[in-house]
Amino acid sequence: LDFFEIKVDSGRNFIENDNLSNVGQYIMSKSAMDKYGFIPGEGIGINGTEKIIGVCQNVSVINATMKLEPFAFYNGGTILPCRYSDVYVKVSGDSSEIVEFIRKTYKEIDPNIILTLDYLTDEFKMAYGHENKIKQIMGGFSAIAIIIALVGVFGLVSFDSRYRRREIGLRRVNGATVSNILLMFSGSYIKIVLISFIISVPVTYQIISTWLEKFPYTINIYWWVFAITLVIILILTLAISTLQSLKAAKENPVEVIKSN
Repeated sequence: LDFFEIKVDSGRNFIENDNLSNVGQYIMSKSAMDKYGFIPGEGIGINGTEKIIGVCQNVSVINATMKLEPFAFYNGGTILPCRYSDVYVKVSGDSSEIVEFIRKTYKEIDPNIILTLDYLTDEFKMAYGHENKIKQIMGGFSAIAIIIALVGVFGLVSFDSRYRRREIGLRRVNGATVSNILLMFSGSYIKIVLISFIISVPVTYQIISTWLEKFPYTINIYWWVFAITLVIILILTLAISTLQSLKAAKENPVEVIKSN
């Protein structure tokens, strides 16, 4: 369990001496304890001679789309000695040299052994391959959407500031300051962002909720995620609109009026 960093919440973990015991021992998952009503330390199995020595946390050993079933880790001691079908080895350094060493060592023990070596990371990639692809696709589309939106804001502000040059000049002549002009532009874009945000949040929430339904265990959709998104969008929009509007607001109003 230490190898896979599975925490034992109560009782104890397996120890070396368990391999020499004539009594089989279990470490049950929390889900197994709850479902079958086991009690830590009680005897189970044939004649109740085997013991539950610990309770570990629930972990997913397949993938996130599969419902977690009750499970247990078992050490048969001398009664049921383990015949290894799978051996997990944690490596560091040049893995290719280690793999070759493992193959050579096994062949020395048994020349006829059929040995298949796989990386656990590859198994995880296969188990979560679909979700990772969705993550990459959604990340790519999100980046494209943000870039298109910012380019659109940039173009809209540029067009608006040029189209309203005469209005800006007249306002400046009548006493409006640069900050007044910037607030006038920013206010209209803030309204657009807020209206878009109000429309998009329910749609986004529904899409995420529908996608999460295929997972038996899901995270909560927190309101602050949307709030942070709104703040970031407002900051980017205000930054673009201010930079673009500032040039128009600082122009000489007399020359602007004459040119129109």
